[in-house]
Amino acid sequence: MADTPLEAAPPGASAWGHRLGKLVEVCLVLAATAAVSEVVLRLVNPTPRVQITRSKRPGVEGWDFAMLGDQPTWRDAGSEARRNESCPHEGSVDVVLMGTSITFGTGLGPDEPFAHLMQRSLDAQAPGRWCVLNLAQPAYVGSNKLAELPAALARFHPKLVLWEVWGNDPDRYTMVGPDAFAFKDLRVGADGLPWVLPVPRPLHGWLFEHSRLYQYGTLALDSRVDDGVDRWHGWADVRMEQVYAMVSASGAKLALYAPTPLYKAPEELADHPDQAMSTARTWGAKHDVSVFLFAEALRGNDPAQIAMHRDGHLNALGHARIAPPFQAWMASLLPDVVPPSP
Repeated sequence: MADTPLEAAPPGASAWGHRLGKLVEVCLVLAATAAVSEVVLRLVNPTPRVQITRSKRPGVEGWDFAMLGDQPTWRDAGSEARRNESCPHEGSVDVVLMGTSITFGTGLGPDEPFAHLMQRSLDAQAPGRWCVLNLAQPAYVGSNKLAELPAALARFHPKLVLWEVWGNDPDRYTMVGPDAFAFKDLRVGADGLPWVLPVPRPLHGWLFEHSRLYQYGTLALDSRVDDGVDRWHGWADVRMEQVYAMVSASGAKLALYAPTPLYKAPEELADHPDQAMSTARTWGAKHDVSVFLFAEALRGNDPAQIAMHRDGHLNALGHARIAPPFQAWMASLLPDVVPPSP
């Protein structure tokens, strides 16, 4: 019996099969590339265009968040030594510093930030007279400090509140899943997230939360809204008015201090202040609130000698240089409690 011949393939079927195979191959390559990129991004953790603070969880380095309203707060591992809460408060002049990593002294030991140096100097002059409470935290923006202010006022009843004004002071965090994002001047959609690719909103939100590749790609491609001046107007007209009202109602005195970037000589920035410095001075003059500029106090210092980073973080020598003029300014705000000269 003769073999039955195989039925011939329809015309073009082999070509379509070849194309489908190529398409599957391309999809597999893209998926593998995306998976590798996802792993690499999670391992390298590059610095994105915005401030991202991640909550601590398995496989992720971050902080344990405590939510105050819609804003996350946290305590870095070095907070206890810096906060100085063991300082005797009975009859002392409590001073609260609300700041960022610059005041906290990120990268330094607990005895090196200028707040600790001031406490040690004041103790030598008038033991038990002053308590300098450093409530600053790394990665804090203005919304974190504002969220913590009511509790700080109620707990410590300070006579003086010193508010750090830095470039991120107008910012606030948006929670996306377990992590916090300060989108600053990026364009965001109705859901409060940057949005670049034509991805359906629910899927976009899921991808932004769960895929580091999609998240960083969106942040890198999103356009900026030119609202820098408006952001600082909002800071002056809204946030600082809230701070001023809270502090005044508590019976404390408010003062502002503005660190300086260190990419150029301090005197250059003192003579030509950036937006944070100039807005702080304008708002301070309007409300008769004293403003201390690091750039003024650090005139004549070589940035290379006092900078841990050009972004404004001081090294141990920088903190040692800023402590004496900062202490003199702080004491001048409360002339009736200035300790006697040694």
